[in-house]
Amino acid sequence: MMERFGIDIEKAARVALGTQLSNAARSCAFCRYTRECRQWLDSDTDDDRWRGFCPNAQRFERLRQL
Repeated sequence: MMERFGIDIEKAARVALGTQLSNAARSCAFCRYTRECRQWLDSDTDDDRWRGFCPNAQRFERLRQL
């Protein structure tokens, strides 16, 4: 998901001291919407459907701003 949004993971780790990334990873690891996420990622669409199921939606929006 982070790659899809063009989030620079190394920069995010430096700026957010890794806290945001570790929280995002933990949230993904225990997410109950993995099927919806995978379908959305595989669809290569540019809609906002992911906001409805992704527990990291707000976090990813903040990281995109870095």
